[in-house]
Amino acid sequence: MQGRSIGGAIRLLHVLLVLSIVGPLTIFAFASWYDWRETYDRSILQASRTVQILREHALKVFEANEFAIDQVGDRIQGLDWPAIRRSEDVHRYLARLARHQRSVSSILLIAPDGKAASMSSMFPVPDVDMSDRAFFIAAKNGELGTHIGEPITGRLTGAHLVVISRPRVAADGKFNGVIAVAVSLDRFSDFYRDITSVAENSVTLGRTDGAVLAREPPITTGASKLTPASGFMRSIRTGGTVYRTIGELDGIERVHSIVPVGNYPVYVSYGVSVTAMRKQWLLDVLLFGAFATSAAIALFAVSLLALRRVRNEQRLTRQWQEEVQRRESAEAALRQTQKMEALGQLTGGVAHDFNNMLMVIGGNVEMLKKKVGPGAERQIAAIEHAAHSGEALTRKLLAFSRRRLVQSRAIELGPFVPKVADLVKPSLPPEIELTIDIPADVWPVQADADDLELSLVNIVLNARDAMPDGGIVTIAACNRTLDPADANTDRLAGDFVALSIRDNGTGIAGEHLSRVFEPFFTTKEVGRGTGLGLSQVYGFAKQNGGAVTIDSEPGKGTTVMLFLRRSEPPAPEAPPRAAPITPPGKVLLVEDNGDVAEATTAMLQSLGCRVKHANGAEPALEMLASGEKVDLVFSDIVMPGGIDGVALARVLRGRYAALPVLLTTGYSDAAQKAAVEMFPILLKPYSIDALRQALADAVGAAGGGSHKENPKE
Repeated sequence: MQGRSIGGAIRLLHVLLVLSIVGPLTIFAFASWYDWRETYDRSILQASRTVQILREHALKVFEANEFAIDQVGDRIQGLDWPAIRRSEDVHRYLARLARHQRSVSSILLIAPDGKAASMSSMFPVPDVDMSDRAFFIAAKNGELGTHIGEPITGRLTGAHLVVISRPRVAADGKFNGVIAVAVSLDRFSDFYRDITSVAENSVTLGRTDGAVLAREPPITTGASKLTPASGFMRSIRTGGTVYRTIGELDGIERVHSIVPVGNYPVYVSYGVSVTAMRKQWLLDVLLFGAFATSAAIALFAVSLLALRRVRNEQRLTRQWQEEVQRRESAEAALRQTQKMEALGQLTGGVAHDFNNMLMVIGGNVEMLKKKVGPGAERQIAAIEHAAHSGEALTRKLLAFSRRRLVQSRAIELGPFVPKVADLVKPSLPPEIELTIDIPADVWPVQADADDLELSLVNIVLNARDAMPDGGIVTIAACNRTLDPADANTDRLAGDFVALSIRDNGTGIAGEHLSRVFEPFFTTKEVGRGTGLGLSQVYGFAKQNGGAVTIDSEPGKGTTVMLFLRRSEPPAPEAPPRAAPITPPGKVLLVEDNGDVAEATTAMLQSLGCRVKHANGAEPALEMLASGEKVDLVFSDIVMPGGIDGVALARVLRGRYAALPVLLTTGYSDAAQKAAVEMFPILLKPYSIDALRQALADAVGAAGGGSHKENPKE
């Protein structure tokens, strides 16, 4: 009973939660709809009231000008056109009458031949021909009554005008000229501009044939006549008083109220912007929304509080369990990240110090070979083997932390891939077959050979782990020209070689596929993998200007595709250059480690060099500045103090441009820094033969120069 009661309470609370949202939303929706109707109706009422004001204004203007035409007709009654043309009194009368009419720009008397006989603006009358004007043509063709013309531009004043005219009829009923009043449309525009309350509202004064007499906002499209399909013209035809349309002249949607101007063939409309209506409505909706949201939040909070009381213990327990799991996962990830970061930082220091020790061992072994008699070859070989093993271990540490010095070169995949296959085959069980398909026409690629080898090994070993029951691994290559629009290949463009490694193993689940290149992500059992294999592949591809993709389906296998940038064919390897017959006579050795300096000095002396030692960059510079003459500077890169080997080489390049400089280090980051500035580098540990070749290359690159002060310094 209690369980059913709690269940019923929970269901009731769920209903209340839904109602706390749906109820206010329903009220809000109804209020918004009702307010829109109110806003719409208010806008129509505003338009109706405003259009009546506009109608009265236009009607007064037309009636006043029609009255002026009556007065002018009375004044010139009985006068023939030659008399009118000569009469200055008629001109002054017209001018006085025009001044009393604020909207009148000019009053004209036009003879039956279309020539102006008198006008209010000037006397004597210039030779102005009005016979081509529409109002004159209409009067001459027998149209009686007052005529409202189309908008025109005054030929004398250049003003925007509309002509209100009436024909003058002779005693025999024949056409006897025209009395015309030119009304300034700018006065209409000024009035309309003052009366429109919103910038997007509009006023249109137009004739029944669609000709627009005046409009606010002004017409900017060049069109001055409305089409029969416009809302203005449809309302005239149907007798409507309200219409909603998108304006032909400006493309703005408005609701218009339209009325005729007296008995004249003219209508005036006032349009209220729908956008302005919506803005006002949205302000109201925001207010309604605030009240509705407050009510919804209050109701929802009360219902949710009651529901939470019922489920509080269950929820807290679940949250506690989830929090424990999250913290354990976060702590494990943090420990892993800190471990790898610490290892990465440790690697540089270890590589430097370890390579210095290997340098001492290797250098002294080289000297021992020349001094120890027969019978010690086995012991010396053991020491050399240990030194080489230590050097290999250092390279592995640098490769693991991805701090190796990148040495990109052109690689022919045809001979390269089979060598890698031979290297990895011993690690594959007999049930797994490794096949290679590299066509002869595949382009050479530009990449670091060691990193490419490691990437292929990592991918093939991953394929091996995905095929516990055996299968086939295929390494293939083909030429591809990539399109920058393809997001799957990082929008690379140009010629690439697609190097694919395909297996028919278990595949990768879809939820894991997007994470396989993340460092430390692995689906293997504990102890079976670090999750760095594909991460190394991704870093290699990016570092060498390419990309990598993966396609997999559970149960059908996996394909990893490496896109490597095309390279020019590799140049034939030059035969090893012999060391110079005459080595550098005097070498300035810059080395802070005494043991390394002693071993290096012995190696240099065995090559016939005289050695001057400085334990840092600053003593070396002081020695050169004091006049010490040397033929080459051989400096370690990583040294204490403010100036390291690269900075020293940079100073020497500026001060002594012809002086050869050779740098050495066991720290890959330092080597990368020096390589960027094109300084020759000899990586520790090195043999006497490597030292001899490096000295020869450094002297050759510098043109065999010596210590000479740069005159610019």
